[in-house]
Amino acid sequence: MANIKSNIKSVRKNKKRNIRNKIVISTLKTLRKKFRNSPSDESLKTIYQKTDSALAKGKIKKNKANRIKSQLAKLNNKNKIVSDFTNKNEQVKEVKVEVKPEEKEENIQQQEELKEAEK
Repeated sequence: MANIKSNIKSVRKNKKRNIRNKIVISTLKTLRKKFRNSPSDESLKTIYQKTDSALAKGKIKKNKANRIKSQLAKLNNKNKIVSDFTNKNEQVKEVKVEVKPEEKEENIQQQEELKEAEK
């Protein structure tokens, strides 16, 4: 421990700053982990905001902030492609065609004629 008053004060200040820095960095990490588990546009937006504020305060460097944003944007785009594909498949399954009874009979007759023609 330092003997000089100013050094003692600077040690105290550094401890407080270190704690604040760790809080900001750890919240960024937890947000990123949550985003990886369940990506969404809202969570991506909050991570961007937190990353920009950490960058402005000097908690992280510029390249790291850009790297974080890029990685998460890639993950979000990849997830959107997969979700769009699954949503399209679900929409196809949900489509119901309403057929009138008269049309049903005609369709059944046409199918029977096709089967007979194949034989």
